[in-house]
Amino acid sequence: MRPYRFSLAIAIVLGAFTAAYAQEYQTEEKDGPFAATVGNWDVKCVDVGCLLSKDFVIADPDHPIQDQANPEFATIAVTISRDGNRVGWVSFQVPPDARQDAGLFVRFATSVRDPSVPVGWRMELDSVLYKFMFDECDSDSCTARIERGIFPATDSSPELNLVEKFLNSNFVLLLFQREGEAFRAMEPLFPFKRAYKKLMEAELATPK
Repeated sequence: MRPYRFSLAIAIVLGAFTAAYAQEYQTEEKDGPFAATVGNWDVKCVDVGCLLSKDFVIADPDHPIQDQANPEFATIAVTISRDGNRVGWVSFQVPPDARQDAGLFVRFATSVRDPSVPVGWRMELDSVLYKFMFDECDSDSCTARIERGIFPATDSSPELNLVEKFLNSNFVLLLFQREGEAFRAMEPLFPFKRAYKKLMEAELATPK
């Protein structure tokens, strides 16, 4: 899929989220009114480090959820070692019938104050579109895993530090293909920022 088509598709989704989530990033120190709806990142720690993960519904307006009791999810996970708080890997998981050779497109977005629009905010997509190839697809999911959370530079994109990007963006946007169609998912990142900050100030503040 060409980048401009991705941008157009995501722009449609962004419009539905702008009013709801824009103010959340101005009050990151406390839970905003939509925090319960968005949900928190799950954090699990063992002797060697911690795993942060978040499942979120693939809510694509072009493909309405047919079974409301069994929606489909995408998952993002991050591992952090106690040894220097180094990132082990970052992974993205989507349904197992994603087209494996098409890979996963990832883009980030920020909330920008704009008094010229009715809600006072607009979404601004990053100029760079990243493409991650799936490492594996099994009966549960297709997974793209980025070791150390660092995606190397390519001819079309600069090097990407995913955790740093999560901390400096407001949304992460995913797009994958299956059965000849594009499917989209978007997740606000303020819950990750909150979970990461708490982890660094508590569990990983002092090496064990």
